[in-house]
Amino acid sequence: GLFLALRVFHTASLQSTTAWLHEPGLGTVELVNTYTPLAADRAAPGLFLEGEEITIADGGDGSVAIDLRPTSASAIAALRRAQVGDGASTGRPELRLRANEGHAFGWIPAGADGSSDGPVIHRPQMTARVASWRGEEVSGYGYSKRYYAIYPRHNGWRFIH
Repeated sequence: GLFLALRVFHTASLQSTTAWLHEPGLGTVELVNTYTPLAADRAAPGLFLEGEEITIADGGDGSVAIDLRPTSASAIAALRRAQVGDGASTGRPELRLRANEGHAFGWIPAGADGSSDGPVIHRPQMTARVASWRGEEVSGYGYSKRYYAIYPRHNGWRFIH
């Protein structure tokens, strides 16, 4: 089977985006590892982040779209071996993941001040599709936890997994 993972870490002094996959035929492949900040579209509904190698749209309607356009030679070669098609605008392989959240629930963590902190959003039963993997659509299940807060004596986090 195919395993995909993504993490976005954001503080005032550090922004990091990493994505990787594992498949028995390819092994473990790092797709994205960048400290370049993602641009946020604050006018978009929900969460919209974009950079050269990734777009994340979490529109608040229960759907999530993630497009990965790696620039590293090893990630491009791995995606080409997996028959992932090129994106129209980049000419590089573009791995397209779509998910529906299923069940979602949230809570405000202890110590949150309520004025600048948002809820932790936990989505343990997502259904997901990868548009093209080895010539066909692949379906599976996913998990997501997203949160943002300025916690006392800790970092502020935006985390998508």
